[in-house]
Amino acid sequence: MANSKKKNREPIPCIIHPMAYKRLFVFLKSILTLKNQDNFQAGLTKLLKGLYFKYGHAFYAENTDANVAAFISRGLGFTHYMHPVRGKVVIDVFGAGEIALNPDSFFNGTPADNGLEFIEQSSILYVTVKDIDVLFEGFEEAKMLTIKTLASMFKHIRAKDELHRLVGKEKVRRFFDLYPILLKSARQAPMQYRDIASYLNIDQFHFSGLMKEVYPDL
Repeated sequence: MANSKKKNREPIPCIIHPMAYKRLFVFLKSILTLKNQDNFQAGLTKLLKGLYFKYGHAFYAENTDANVAAFISRGLGFTHYMHPVRGKVVIDVFGAGEIALNPDSFFNGTPADNGLEFIEQSSILYVTVKDIDVLFEGFEEAKMLTIKTLASMFKHIRAKDELHRLVGKEKVRRFFDLYPILLKSARQAPMQYRDIASYLNIDQFHFSGLMKEVYPDL
């Protein structure tokens, strides 16, 4: 019985909603418009797979071959690693409309230095390394699109550096401005308060106090 329950909590392969395709293609086109854009989109559509996370669940684990790249259509994902003293340490957060992957593991085949999981009710579109190889063979500009997409991810990292320069209540408030989907009470929050505190590099007890000050009616 326990194994059955655990199995039911895993992400569910699903039919991809047309709007999810549209969001992804708008995102990619904003980075680079290909000469044979329509053919590229048709080719990528055939390769894309969809997952729905009814419950929060890992997409890939730390120290595994993370040969998948995910576009978040709805929901939120976050990467983390296990520290021998501090425990689970969250290092990045990805919201809807962003791509989440471990570049070194994806392109070089090295074990991932972090794990990636998604909160409940997240929907993603994903491809594997083999899928990308197919795109590279079929579309000359696919490599340039990949390079520019990776560059856009680094811009995203630099933009989030601004959050980590803030302190106290201002930092907490800014975080939830960026990710309002997470603004719920501790019991209802789709991402645990301790994980949010870890990402913000704030002591868990201090974080709880800041939440009560910033959001007293929560």
